[in-house]
Amino acid sequence: MADPSDDDAAPGRTRADADDRAAASDEAADGDRESTDLDALREEVEEKYDFDEFGPADMAEMEREEWEAVFDPDTWITGRS
Repeated sequence: MADPSDDDAAPGRTRADADDRAAASDEAADGDRESTDLDALREEVEEKYDFDEFGPADMAEMEREEWEAVFDPDTWITGRS
């Protein structure tokens, strides 16, 4: 006997398939919003700090979110190989 919760699903598909697709779509939309927010924060931070003359005092002033927005950990010079 068919599961009544699958009655409104497309033929060959289950309601769970539709739910999975909706969740994936929501995650993609959230990722787009986060990317836009990150880009906006990056612009604000680049305007606020002079990175040509960036020093310890500037580092101490930065918020964690600002730091993460403008610094790419893959390009940091750490002295380690």
